[in-house]
Amino acid sequence: MAITWKRAYLLPGPPRRGKTSMITAMANYLKFDIYELDLGRVCSNYELSRLVATTSSGSIIVVEDIDC
Repeated sequence: MAITWKRAYLLPGPPRRGKTSMITAMANYLKFDIYELDLGRVCSNYELSRLVATTSSGSIIVVEDIDC
């Protein structure tokens, strides 16, 4: 059984400060795929888990516009 390593980062700040550019640069450097997740279209925790589970190994999942 393999251990899956996951990290989460919150990049707060006003628009146009380079957050998305940094994510893109990091993905290019690491040769990772980028998945953008729109939480407004996710109906349940099960669906969210399924979507995350179907991403490829070596990927970055971006959730934009999180208003806490």
